[in-house]
Amino acid sequence: MVLAIMGKDQVHLIERDGRKCAFLREVAHKTAAPVTVHNTDIAEVKPWPVKAVTARAFAPLPSLLPLAAPFLERGAIGLFLKGKTLDDELTQSSKEWRIGADRVPSVSDPAGCILRVRKLGHDHSKSD
Repeated sequence: MVLAIMGKDQVHLIERDGRKCAFLREVAHKTAAPVTVHNTDIAEVKPWPVKAVTARAFAPLPSLLPLAAPFLERGAIGLFLKGKTLDDELTQSSKEWRIGADRVPSVSDPAGCILRVRKLGHDHSKSD
């Protein structure tokens, strides 16, 4: 929502909770933010070409990457707000994924950062 309010176009918000969707639609209406709210689970979304995928307080990286992968593997970048468990999440994720990423320090939380994922691929050599 913040990105749309700041002027980014074609912002899609995916939320499975209908009450939260109603709230997001009301905020979009009140702020004239150009968003499309999808009332569904991200696991049910068919990917389409996007520039970026972002998530905040959604899931640990090992659970988030499989959901974001269909978008990231098409060239989108991932912008994931992460906290103090990021190193552990990256270690767990690297068991299944090749991750090209860097960290952008958070300006609001000294323990947090934005993990900017530029490349993601399933590491078949590490599969069972």
